[in-house]
Amino acid sequence: RSYDMLWSASLDALGGDWTPRGSSPTIATLSGIIGGGVKLQVALVSVVQRVPNGHAVGYVRCYNATFDPRVLAAVPANDTGGNPLPANWRTPGALLWQRTIDSYDGADATANGQVIELTTPTVAEDYVYVLASEVDEDADGTAGVTNQDAYGRAHCFKLNYRWDLDQDGPQWDYPDATTNPNGDSDV
Repeated sequence: RSYDMLWSASLDALGGDWTPRGSSPTIATLSGIIGGGVKLQVALVSVVQRVPNGHAVGYVRCYNATFDPRVLAAVPANDTGGNPLPANWRTPGALLWQRTIDSYDGADATANGQVIELTTPTVAEDYVYVLASEVDEDADGTAGVTNQDAYGRAHCFKLNYRWDLDQDGPQWDYPDATTNPNGDSDV
């Protein structure tokens, strides 16, 4: 029995050398941000950049996995917030958004942390959960990379959110590098 390819997407389409490592795609449904009762099936894929030295980040990418032409034709011109939905929201296999998963020490020029691997995204109650394996050669205060420089972090962020417009949406990281994430002086 033969199978037809419904859609495909290159992980390197945005430039760079990206890999899902050991993770698998997850199928979920976007509905709360589209409006008009339209529900898009999406594929969430965790990817990390293969960088031998230097700062490496990861992403959870959201691809349009809907191929029913009636559903795609029903995608409105604007999201529920009044923001225009690009044409790719009506295209199977198109990248809709990507959520940056940065290392504990951030993305500035002095950051040594690297996101080495991300788990398969897990979706529950409109939130995406992913674990990151990270390494930072400065974590233990000694020169070079040791086993004390490796650590893991948990990341959680809202599924039905326009991450293509704003990376500061509803999210949670643990441990959080921000010393006062709630602004209430309670670290």
